[in-house]
Formats: sequence, C-alpha cells, structure tokens
Amino acid sequence: MGTLTPRVLDLIEAIRREEPSSINETARVVNRDVKNVHEELSRLAQLGIIFFEEDGQSKRPVVWFDELVINLPFDPEAGDTATVAP
Repeated sequence: MGTLTPRVLDLIEAIRREEPSSINETARVVNRDVKNVHEELSRLAQLGIIFFEEDGQSKRPVVWFDELVINLPFDPEAGDTATVAP
C-alpha cells in the first residue's frame, strides 16, 4: 500500500488519460522530475500495474485498465479475505 500513494495514483491516471509516448513526456505531463517518475514507473511495472511498450530507446508507459481493485486479506495466514460473522 505504500506504493499506491495519492501522487502515484495521479501518475497512473495521467498515463491513462494522456497516453504519453515516453517516460520523459510522462514527467512533463505530471510536472515532475524525470528520475522520480522513472523510479515510480519501474516499481509499478514490477508490480504489474503498468507495462512498457518499447520503441527504439523510448519506453512508453501503458495503463490498460479503467479501474484498479485491490483485495486486502485481514488474516494473511488464513490465505483468504476477511471472514464475516453473522
């Protein structure tokens, strides 16, 4: 959950909305430092939240979904989601 901060969620939404052609363009769209945007995009790609389409030396970040749903188990050792008592 530490990864999906409001700032990162804004980044994901900007990519989905603006469809930038590179990491540099993504940084311009969100008005942020290229190095920081690159680090966040790399982390999101490792998690499978975004992926990169490579075109020569350019990497275009792609968000292919309209909604992100996260399931958080309350008892990780039980291997399932929360149990509801009647």
